[in-house]
Amino acid sequence: MKKIFWVIPAAMFLVSLAAVVILNARDIKPEDMVFDTSAAELVGISQAQAVTMLENNLDAFSARADDDAAAVPEGVISVAREGGTVKFILGERFGSYTQYIAYGDAGVAYDGAEEGYNLAAYRKELFGGWKYCVDYIKELTFTKRYTAALSPRLEEKGYAAEDCQIELVLMLKELCASPAEKSKSAYVVRARILLPDGVLLTGFFDPKTKAMIGFAQ
Repeated sequence: MKKIFWVIPAAMFLVSLAAVVILNARDIKPEDMVFDTSAAELVGISQAQAVTMLENNLDAFSARADDDAAAVPEGVISVAREGGTVKFILGERFGSYTQYIAYGDAGVAYDGAEEGYNLAAYRKELFGGWKYCVDYIKELTFTKRYTAALSPRLEEKGYAAEDCQIELVLMLKELCASPAEKSKSAYVVRARILLPDGVLLTGFFDPKTKAMIGFAQ
């Protein structure tokens, strides 16, 4: 009888230990870490407002699309020319979204494995080669834990986390700089931090442990 009382707890301990080992060995799934965020939740003006702006100022938009010396249309923050595409930026927030009207090929999607699993793109064909576009970053689970872990690291450098802008992207660690390879997962959460003085830092988190690995070297 005594032997039975000893064997049962030992067996339960081994089962529990095996369960812990299995759970620790199991990697995260990117789809489980990304919230289903829509572009409309993030942007500063609605799609309807953006299209109305284009329609009401089509001559100005067209002139600038043809000639970089032409005036920037009213309501446009800046204009960028990338190859054969002209982007009229209507709003943007670091680490969140860029909203724009594009003339030309604006692309359709991001490759999660190559660029980031929570990067997203919304495209709406309008008329005459014009497109309404939003490139945005979907929120990750445990975002508050990542920013909380980042706070003391920034304080060591003389910055307050609330004064910085932070972008979090889930990526394959093999595509990232050192010390991303120290992640216990096949993935890392890359944090790009825009400091108040304009300096850009890059750090990495282990998505399994939620601990910060360190800043890029």
